Amino acid sequence: MVIDSAKEFATCPYCKSKIKLKETHDINIKLDDSIKEFMKPPKWIFIPIIIIFTIVLLVFFTVFKSMSETHNDMGKTTFSINQSMHNMNFEPYSGTQAKIFIENLLDNAVTNNKTNQDLIVSVQYADKETSNPNEIIEIKHSLENKKYEIKLDYNDDGYVNKITIENL
Repeated sequence: MVIDSAKEFATCPYCKSKIKLKETHDINIKLDDSIKEFMKPPKWIFIPIIIIFTIVLLVFFTVFKSMSETHNDMGKTTFSINQSMHNMNFEPYSGTQAKIFIENLLDNAVTNNKTNQDLIVSVQYADKETSNPNEIIEIKHSLENKKYEIKLDYNDDGYVNKITIENL
């Protein structure tokens, strides 16, 4: 349809009929209003949307919290494994032991102190206490061929941090 804004009428190119522009404009306004009214969501639709959004948020936070707790549990497990690995170098030798076993224990202490500066193990024998690897080797060489009592001390985190060797 050809519309000339300066005229009151428009001519249809197919049927050559004339249409009064004001009527057409009124029809378009009514049509636009009815489309807008049809497209407008009902007010009650916002309630289910809010409920669904709340449920999604709750699920998200629950999963996030669960993942966080799992991560914390994994950290505790790693700590426990590290503690067990450290302590298993010393705990089997606790109690009454022959010289050969104490030599192995002291070798473990020397290796630990050379490789793990965070978890130094000190050795006490007679009147001497040291964590120096060379001095621990000297203690190892000074042991007699007999049995000794081994006592282990632990730090606050549960790691062995001191070996006490007592004569029987």
